[in-house]
Amino acid sequence: MQDLATAQAEQPTKESIPVSDPKTEPNDDEVDIDLHDPEVEQAAIKIQAGFKGFKTRKEMQNKVKIKNQDESKSSPHESEFQIA
Repeated sequence: MQDLATAQAEQPTKESIPVSDPKTEPNDDEVDIDLHDPEVEQAAIKIQAGFKGFKTRKEMQNKVKIKNQDESKSSPHESEFQIA
């Protein structure tokens, strides 16, 4: 067994843990992008257009599903038609 002095010496204390100063160290999450750069604006437009198309396609798929469900409920089946 370890004695108490050895166990306490191995545990980190507040003084032994290095503390970083957020003001002096660069933040990895921080991105420096010029939002007025024409290339950045064009890239943003392409991303937004792609997302808008994705949303529209998804909405259209839902509308088609609903339309097909309504048609199948309201239209008579082929077996209900009498051929004369």
